[in-house]
Amino acid sequence: MKKSIILNLLFLLSVPQFMLSSETVLQYEIVPFDYAADDMRQQICDMVADDADIQQMTHETKESMRKMLSSPDVKHQLQCIVCRTTDGMGIICGFMIYFISHRAYFVGNPDMQSILFNPTYADEFEILTPVPDLVDFGFIDDIAVHKDYRGQGIAQAMLHYFEQDCRDRGILTLLLGVEAENYKARRAYSKFGFKVHPVYSTQIMVKKLN
Repeated sequence: MKKSIILNLLFLLSVPQFMLSSETVLQYEIVPFDYAADDMRQQICDMVADDADIQQMTHETKESMRKMLSSPDVKHQLQCIVCRTTDGMGIICGFMIYFISHRAYFVGNPDMQSILFNPTYADEFEILTPVPDLVDFGFIDDIAVHKDYRGQGIAQAMLHYFEQDCRDRGILTLLLGVEAENYKARRAYSKFGFKVHPVYSTQIMVKKLN
């Protein structure tokens, strides 16, 4: 189960298309994760197991990912999308997990506060006070692209899907977490319109939609 406080994200710079050879361009689509599809679940678990970078940045293992994607509660609490090839094989190249929330809270003790972005888990923490002016937002929990498919625009495609889903729901504030020293990711997110918001946390980037 995701704790949904300040989480690390795996983000690798990519470009719209990647030439696999002089004649072949990878074709893919972004679709919602099908909780009834065992093959889709297995592919994501295998991808996590096969990529140490994903394990490090998402803090997931094959077993924890399987447990999360098999939980009936998660289906109603988190949104999961995948990037898969459209060559008939349906190979999953990446995934994103995010949620929609209507309120965030400071948790912990006054000397060491964190922010709880998903009130679903409020009973697990000592709630202090609501975060001022932070209501109705989408928050990216994890975003990952398999090592064999990086540099192909997959991360950007999933970000676009996330943004459009939020727009369709009337959500105009997007948030994600990224470590302060992860300069490469911060630059990439900045190009996508995200800005560091020190009022919330120096590890949180925010994008306001028009």
